[in-house]
Amino acid sequence: MCRAQVRKIVRERIDRGLLINLTITVVKMENDTDGKTAKKYLKVSLSMSLYIRMAYQELKMRGKTLQEHLIEKGFPKLPPRTILFHARKPVFDETEDMRKRNKGRPRKLTERDSRKLLNSLKELRDGEEAFCSKQIHEASGIPRDTVSNRTIRRRLNEMEYFYLQSRKKGLLTASDYKKRLRFARKNVKRPASFWQTEILFYLDGVGWAHKNNPKEHAKTLRTRTWRQKKEGRKKGCTAKGKKEGVGGKMVYFMVAVAYGKGVVAAMPYTGPINGAKFSQLVDANFPKILKKFRHYKSRYFMQDGDRSQNAKQSLSAISRSGLEIFPITPRSPDFNPIENIFHLISVQIKQDGLKLDIERETYEEFQTRCFQTMMNFPKDIIDKTIDSMPDRMRAAIKDKGGRTKY
Repeated sequence: MCRAQVRKIVRERIDRGLLINLTITVVKMENDTDGKTAKKYLKVSLSMSLYIRMAYQELKMRGKTLQEHLIEKGFPKLPPRTILFHARKPVFDETEDMRKRNKGRPRKLTERDSRKLLNSLKELRDGEEAFCSKQIHEASGIPRDTVSNRTIRRRLNEMEYFYLQSRKKGLLTASDYKKRLRFARKNVKRPASFWQTEILFYLDGVGWAHKNNPKEHAKTLRTRTWRQKKEGRKKGCTAKGKKEGVGGKMVYFMVAVAYGKGVVAAMPYTGPINGAKFSQLVDANFPKILKKFRHYKSRYFMQDGDRSQNAKQSLSAISRSGLEIFPITPRSPDFNPIENIFHLISVQIKQDGLKLDIERETYEEFQTRCFQTMMNFPKDIIDKTIDSMPDRMRAAIKDKGGRTKY
């Protein structure tokens, strides 16, 4: 029974000149381990409180007379002070909860301190290294002996800043914004079929670090930074370069994916890539790739502006193969759908180390596992990723050349 219903019943019975006869719940006593009766804290319900008020104020019962009357009606034995406390309360008026007046202890951080924290956070983003809440605290100039680091973290959370994972994308310059916007406007009207068939395949290099214990590596955290959830693609919220090469020998592949065909090539190579090495990969593998597109008239393929892939030797090898590059703007991995495929493959390779319970793995075994994971990657996911190209162009235009969600 809610408070409003109880009060309605009280009013009706007073109008009829009757004493309230509400249902009273008797609190049973429980036995403790020693077999003795143990008293528990008794909370006086609203119906009990209203009955006490009416008996005290309407029937003029006092002292032991009131206490004995309550026991006869089935009330538990209440202390005299508790009975008097409830008896003097008004029957119909709402009483104010005094606890609401207590606003708690004063904040240790003022609004000015909050602004200092926010300014320090933005200044630290321009640096070259990752930072934590202790560095924000120190940079803000707020005394560490009066304000704890936990208070700093909680205030940052109140301002919707959290210690979240960094995105591994390069930082954009003002010139990059203009180039990206120009590229998006030029290609936004292209039909979906252009990205499916006119672009024969999407090419890029990828590498993964070999770890002796893949199971433990799968449990490690990636680079994090203090940022808001909605600004993951802004300057200062991205990792300063890739970190996956740290702590292990790298496995490198030059990979090509195509619509309706999945991964059409995964070309392994060792060491840093350069023009001579890339041209050798082109001469050895592009003729085999082209056989899969013998019925296609187009000769375009997409790759980014990597120096090794656009060196003089590389361009000569591409020209000999009869193909042409469909270039994208610098620092625009979201314009090349193969980057999304690499991310999904990376996640699968890392999770396989945990799912398959791989505690020891040689470099050759790891290279074979990476190759098989790529070649068996689902074609429908690759097709769905390529189908998003028109949406990527529209998103870049909407954000005036800024980062998209892709």
